[in-house]
Amino acid sequence: SEDISGDYNVYKNVKKVNIAGAEVTVREADGKYSIIWNKGENAFALYSDGGLTEKDMTDIINNLK
Repeated sequence: SEDISGDYNVYKNVKKVNIAGAEVTVREADGKYSIIWNKGENAFALYSDGGLTEKDMTDIINNLK
């Protein structure tokens, strides 16, 4: 249930969305994204400092099996 990302930046925009049946926290600032979520007993984190959009990262999550 903790943030495992290791990313301690302060983000301007933070929202919770449902992706692939999981509640996902999407954090964004200046085109940089940090996305964290839990599914079952597993914790996940994705980070992009540019080049990937929120949709790209959502697609990655949707394709995880």
